[in-house]
Amino acid sequence: MPELLTFGEFDPATQTGPAIWIRCMIDGVLPETPLPDGLVPIIYLPGVGRQDLRAGEHCTDALKPLVELMFRGTLWLQRGGHDWTATAFMTSAEALGLDLRGDQQTMDAMLRALSEVARTPLGEFRDRRLQADDFDRLLSTDVVRELLDWMNDPEGVQGRLGAERWAAFCNRSRDEFAFDPASDGVNTAGERFGCAEGAWAKVWTRFEEAPRNHRGIPELLRRSKPSLLMLDHAKWPDFNDEEEEEVRRAFQGLEELSHAEACAAILDLEQQHALRRSWIWCRLDLSPMAQVLEPLAVLANHARTSIGGPHPDNLAQTYVQRGWQADQAGWKAVAMSTPHDEGLVKHVVQQLLETWSNDAAIAFQAAVTTHPLPNHANASDLRVEPNACLLFADGLRYDLGEALRDQLESLGCRVSLEHRWSAL
Repeated sequence: MPELLTFGEFDPATQTGPAIWIRCMIDGVLPETPLPDGLVPIIYLPGVGRQDLRAGEHCTDALKPLVELMFRGTLWLQRGGHDWTATAFMTSAEALGLDLRGDQQTMDAMLRALSEVARTPLGEFRDRRLQADDFDRLLSTDVVRELLDWMNDPEGVQGRLGAERWAAFCNRSRDEFAFDPASDGVNTAGERFGCAEGAWAKVWTRFEEAPRNHRGIPELLRRSKPSLLMLDHAKWPDFNDEEEEEVRRAFQGLEELSHAEACAAILDLEQQHALRRSWIWCRLDLSPMAQVLEPLAVLANHARTSIGGPHPDNLAQTYVQRGWQADQAGWKAVAMSTPHDEGLVKHVVQQLLETWSNDAAIAFQAAVTTHPLPNHANASDLRVEPNACLLFADGLRYDLGEALRDQLESLGCRVSLEHRWSAL
């Protein structure tokens, strides 16, 4: 609206200035910023009432240049000559004509949300009585998300919201969760959030949807855990922390066990801790021991049974059926371990794999002694079928070959995996 002038501190960019500047603009004596031709100037006087201008010579000097405009123009007033207020404008039949509840909480909420009210289609306010919550929702459109954000970063979120949105957020929190962020504090929020009872259950559900967006919440839950006997262990990270340390201590104690006992101990640990991989803390990388137990259990299960046979081909067939999984699980366990735990996990892998590998190697040496492997003279030729591609990877272990097959099949390839003896 280029014809709109506002009374206030001088700011040409927003067409705002003192009374004398407004008079000069209307009279066209400021050539650098003329008003458009053919448009009637509109003057907005925030905080100035009709009585202020009617005071005449008793009017303040800051307003005196505007007094004469009362007679040259038209004052926009309520019927009866009263100045407009926000409440009157909302409810008057001459203006918006909305049905507004008259309590103070609603009035305060409406004033906080005026900027959003101005942007909202009137149809959203019609045919119902408006109350505080209707206006607070304009400023706090997603109270569950804002509650999570605030628990994750209390000071940062309060500063970002500003006074009006913060007040709206507190009001909605009181209404929906019987909790006032301003007076109850973040530790109380953490306790109720972890218990996830009543309306707080939907806050927990929202957290589960994207836990990585709120990495500060685990520490809040550690600070605010209540001293109750019956708590859902899945919702309190310190229970998970304790179980992680239990696995580490068990790993350290494997040195005192035989190979068979170590394999059995790993399988027992997997049975105890597998459920924790479904807990939310695993998605936040707070359960590395529970995660690494999965491949270690595969390794332990396969390493319990030795690979043997009278002929090298018997050993090869057994390895293809149930041996390569142990090797693959071993390097997967090391690859997924954290830098802090890598040394410990490597030691466990070595303990589970070494005895099994040694037994297989001894059996293989014995079989080769009586049944030598093929050499260049009697090795079979490789043949490639039409529309096929032969991939030769020198020294590719069979377990890595299986991993490569999985990747190729995930890309839509039809894969046939074969093996042959390589040079010793």
